[in-house]
Amino acid sequence: MDHVIKVPFSGSAESLFATAKARAESQGVRMEGSWEKGTFSGLGAQGNYETQGQEVTITITKKPAMFPQAMIDAMVKKMFS
Repeated sequence: MDHVIKVPFSGSAESLFATAKARAESQGVRMEGSWEKGTFSGLGAQGNYETQGQEVTITITKKPAMFPQAMIDAMVKKMFS
């Protein structure tokens, strides 16, 4: 089952994406797409994201069974903050 996380942000979406991509890649997670929308995969997780206004909606479509959802949520929020 998909899990959706909404993360508000300030500043530019382009800057947020650049930071998120760098953080993701440093952890072994690949991000593809633009600041508007794209996908991510790595460490057994997959999903997509879409930016609307000052909020990014992250949908986790696959997560490793050994990690609780709360841990995945925290990792994703950190990436996009």
